Amino acid sequence: MFLARAAHAYEKEFSEFLTAPARAAIYGYQHFVSPAKGTTCPMEPSDSAYAKEALRKKGLIGGVLRAADRLHRCGHDVDVYPLVETPRGLKYWDPVE
Repeated sequence: MFLARAAHAYEKEFSEFLTAPARAAIYGYQHFVSPAKGTTCPMEPSDSAYAKEALRKKGLIGGVLRAADRLHRCGHDVDVYPLVETPRGLKYWDPVE
C-alpha cells in the first residue's frame, strides 16, 4: 500500500514537471497577450483557462490534445453549448470533462 502511494506521488510530480513548460506558456499568454487582446473568446472558461485545467486534469498529452480540440471548436457549433452569465457577459459553457 505504501509503495502504491509513493508511486502515485512520483507520477504526479513527474506529470507536473512535464507540463511545466506548457503551463508557463499559458501563464505568459494570460498575463501579457490576453489583456492586450481583450475578451474575445465566446466560451467559458476561456481557451487558455481551459488548456490550463486540461493540463492539470489530463496530463501533458491529454491536456494538449484537449486544448487543441477546444481551439479548433471555439466559436463553432455554439448551439450545442448552454449559455451562462459571466462577469464578461453571456458565454457558452464548455468545461473540461
